[in-house]
Parts: sequence; structure tokens; C-alpha cells
Amino acid sequence: MGIHDGHRERLRKKFIAAGLRGFSEVNILELLLFFAVPRRDTNPTAHALLERFNSLEGVFSASLAELCSVKGVGESAAVLLRLVGDIRTRPSADDVDIKINLSRPREVERFIEPFFLGQSSESLLLICTDADMNVLSARILSTGSTASVEIDPAVIAREALLHRAHAVILAHNHIKGLPTPSYEDIASTKRLSEMLSTLNIRLADHIIFSEHGCVSVLAGFIV
Repeated sequence: MGIHDGHRERLRKKFIAAGLRGFSEVNILELLLFFAVPRRDTNPTAHALLERFNSLEGVFSASLAELCSVKGVGESAAVLLRLVGDIRTRPSADDVDIKINLSRPREVERFIEPFFLGQSSESLLLICTDADMNVLSARILSTGSTASVEIDPAVIAREALLHRAHAVILAHNHIKGLPTPSYEDIASTKRLSEMLSTLNIRLADHIIFSEHGCVSVLAGFIV
């Protein structure tokens, strides 16, 4: 057994014993890459991925072409990482026999929670719904820093039109502190609501998620 085999075995045993507790983002990527890269040291590749895409969410949101452009990432590794990303963001509503309805605030909170748990950077989630608030699509549109994430109205509008949404719910997370909206959160929500209304799309809510709970920007901060 070589030095890399020993490291692989230690990470595997650590995960089996305690899950991802105590794992860094590098360790998580290393462990995943073990299944696509049988013998080579995956630590440099994990570092390269995080340097290129800034966070785990950035890695899992990258396209196959972008992933393959990183040194050490072959097609098998790229497919595995892309698959993990798609599984994380795939709503059950993709099954035509199942409808997820988000007409109640508590249902919205329960739906968005898995997208943000364990995140180390702020991310922007867009949920598109039909007229009855049944989920049509839900995906992370962008990932930012530990303190901010960009809200691009043009990207949101394009995604909503693509899915023929009657309404959208926007959500982003705060890594530290309370889910209190900033001045920019409030201002950008107003601008987005006005822009979407010109397309006959309703901004149903903008939720801020943190470990301390959720806050609705529309309900509590916009008249």
C-alpha cells in the first residue's frame, strides 16, 4: 500500500465513522474523486477545482466542459461531479406524478433548506412555479462569497421565461449571523419585482436563509 492508498483509507474510515463532520471542502472533493480516479493523488485536483470555482457549490454547478478544463479532471471525474450537482439541485417535481406546492411559507422553508445546508458561500436559488405555486424548476443560479451573492435580473428573467413560470421565489443564504436583509437586498428585491411584473411574472417571495431561521424580504421589509 502506497502513501496515497493510506490517505484514501483514512478518509474513507473517517467518513464511515462520522460522516462529513470534520471534513474540509478539499477533503470532500478528494473523497468524491476517489471513485473516478482509482490510483492518483486527488488532493492537487481538489485544490485546483476549488481555486477555479471558489466553493463546493461552484464546483457542483460547473459545466462538464469547465470541469474538464481543470488539470487532473478527466471525463469520468467531471461526470461524477456534475451528477452530484444535478442530484443536489434536482427537485422531486421533475417527476410528473409528483407536485410540490409552495403556497404556504412553511413549505417554502422546508423546500429551500437542503439547498443551503452546509454551504460555505452565499448562493442564489431560483424557484419557478405555475399559477398554483407548484414547483416547475429549482436551481442554484450563482454562488458568491461568504458575504454576498450577485442577483442578476436578466438571468432570473431568462430562467423564468424558459420554464414558463407564472411566479418565482428567490432565496439566498447568509453564512453568518441573522437572516436580516441588507439595504441592497431590499432594493434589489424591489427592482426585480418591478422588472418581472413587466413580463407578467410575479415575484412571490424573496427568502433569506440562515442557521437562525428564514426571513421574507417581501413580507417584512417592502411596502
